[in-house]
Amino acid sequence: MKYCFLFLSLIMWTGLAAEDIAVSGTVKDLSRNRPLKGVKVSYSKNIEQVSAVKEVYTDKRGCYSIPSVDRNAVLMFSNDKYLLKLVKLGDAEVLTSECRLDVVLEQDPLYFRISTDISYFFVFNYMPPSR
Repeated sequence: MKYCFLFLSLIMWTGLAAEDIAVSGTVKDLSRNRPLKGVKVSYSKNIEQVSAVKEVYTDKRGCYSIPSVDRNAVLMFSNDKYLLKLVKLGDAEVLTSECRLDVVLEQDPLYFRISTDISYFFVFNYMPPSR
């Protein structure tokens, strides 16, 4: 009888742990504290598959919304100009069926260095067409 109770408790606990939740929030720039448009938010049940499962994008106000995601999912926030950020929902204490997750992304210094070098190259190495 005791084992039956433990088995049923385990089944109920795993059923509650696998419950889906709704996640929404905003994505902002760290240095300017402005909302970021077009940030890809990918999500998956584990970190190995996070880039391949499902994705949404932030709107012009930097807002995103995922109607149904696993309570222990991993979210990946990515944009070409910013450093990648991974957030595991299981690390945050999610007690309700809705979760608000605001994220701040840091600019990728390598991206801005490359774009500056390319601009410098075209501005100073431009040769007008000969007549």
